[in-house]
Amino acid sequence: FYKGNYDSTAANYRDGYFLLANNIDMQGASFTMLDGIQLKKSSGANTDVNDQACIDTYGWSGVLDGRGYTVHNFTTGIAGMFGSLATDALIQNTGFVCNEITGNHGGVLGNFIKGRIDNCFIELSAMPNFSVIGLFGKYLHTTGRISNSLGSILTEDTTGQSQHSAIVQMINGAQTMLDNVYTVRPGSLQAVG
Repeated sequence: FYKGNYDSTAANYRDGYFLLANNIDMQGASFTMLDGIQLKKSSGANTDVNDQACIDTYGWSGVLDGRGYTVHNFTTGIAGMFGSLATDALIQNTGFVCNEITGNHGGVLGNFIKGRIDNCFIELSAMPNFSVIGLFGKYLHTTGRISNSLGSILTEDTTGQSQHSAIVQMINGAQTMLDNVYTVRPGSLQAVG
């Protein structure tokens, strides 16, 4: 399934087709498939981790079908679990219960979302005290789509960060779509920044 040419071990799995057969308890471990350092190295040392050129070449471009199962009890860092979701990426039928986001510029699943998230549930214990965080990801970008999904943040966002959002921080591009997406959270956290 691997189509890329980046020599990182993590990148070897970035475009596979994965089915979950059970719930996965990460036992508090960190899960960041393509972290900010790898994204930065992938397109040159002087390239910012948020450079859109990173997405289609080095982001997640595979399919994850959770078949109703949940990945839980994990933390994730900068740019979320999958780095960025490229145009061909699909994450569906999966629950994610995240204990903590430990880095900036992202959300539970990723940074830029150009692919699709469908029929997913995301729960986060609390918004971190970093700027530019959306529960699902930072940007829903151009071809990105989130549909039939639910997010839940268990505690009120008291960080004072103005760029926190309960779905994504920004929608960028006429083709992007939120369809049947809801969030449950205490307080007045905005859905989209």
